Amino acid sequence: MTDSTLPFQEKDQPLRDEVRILGAILGEVIQEQEGIGLFDEVEAIRADAIARRKGNEAAERRLIERISSVSSAERASLVEAFSAYFSLVNQAERIHRIRRRREYHRPGAVPQRGSIEEVFRDLRDRGAKPDDVRRLVQSIRIEPVFTAHPTEVIRPEILVKEQRIARALIDGLERHDPTPSEELSIRDRIVTEVTTAWQTDGTRRQVPEVRD
Repeated sequence: MTDSTLPFQEKDQPLRDEVRILGAILGEVIQEQEGIGLFDEVEAIRADAIARRKGNEAAERRLIERISSVSSAERASLVEAFSAYFSLVNQAERIHRIRRRREYHRPGAVPQRGSIEEVFRDLRDRGAKPDDVRRLVQSIRIEPVFTAHPTEVIRPEILVKEQRIARALIDGLERHDPTPSEELSIRDRIVTEVTTAWQTDGTRRQVPEVRD
């Protein structure tokens, strides 16, 4: 399950590589756990969805026909497959944000766009005086807002597995030039977590309480 058609800037090439690797791992797990039939169906739907996004009307018709013709059980498996894929993509994006943030902290790097450092530098370049900036900062009002989060419906077991996948990706990030055996070890850790996550029912069957 990889998509080479998505546009990536050069600075985001590591993200593209990780998405490709994670998608390939998920594809292997689906074939191992569910068989080639589900994998082929997922790939066909994914290909038609990409073509539909590009304006291919025939692909849109095929997509509707495919989804309409599968059973409820097959539809549930398809939903699980794509949910797992996007969960892995989200993990890769989180790690990539860490990677990009580290680059901004290197000597001589320009401040990250939208960061406090960029704002203060812009104010300085515009001729703002320190006292004016101090008064401006002191006038800022911050109000925390608590909202429901999608992870509340995800079982803790799945969240733990996602954290382990993230930890494996971070380990790869921290090793600037990993050896082949280190890369294989990291991949094996991810395969294990993706496999056990696939085998785990990821949805809470009871409404969580405060103590949960």
